[in-house]
Amino acid sequence: MLNPQARFAALGLFMLTLLPSGSCDFLGLFPSPAVHIQLGQVFQISMGQTALLPTDGLSVTFKDVLEDSRCPVDVVCVWAGNAKVTLDVQQTGKATQTLALNSTLDPREAAYEGYRIRFEDLMPQPRSDRPIRREDYRLSLSITK
Repeated sequence: MLNPQARFAALGLFMLTLLPSGSCDFLGLFPSPAVHIQLGQVFQISMGQTALLPTDGLSVTFKDVLEDSRCPVDVVCVWAGNAKVTLDVQQTGKATQTLALNSTLDPREAAYEGYRIRFEDLMPQPRSDRPIRREDYRLSLSITK
């Protein structure tokens, strides 16, 4: 029979062997796979996920929701509210740039290396009876040249 310290060490070693295999994906330790996109088409990415435009070497990563004051769908509001997100954008061989885009306020779109990146939608819509978990956000964007 192993003493408690040895059992803890054995469990830790076992967990470390699982991490590289992706077996702990359900814990949210690994980002979602990248989404391949095309110019001019609306696409959707989850928090932490990257969209790739392979033909141009462009990547866009959904980093964070800085603000979500959108009116809940089950409430009548005098103002629609706003959602503000941050993205990391990079083209092969170029510096990464962090962009902040809004759903209602300006800027709703931004320029990067000749591309226009536009905020299209953020899901899910807020509800008054429950907060949105960070990992549940899905951002719709479009990219044009």
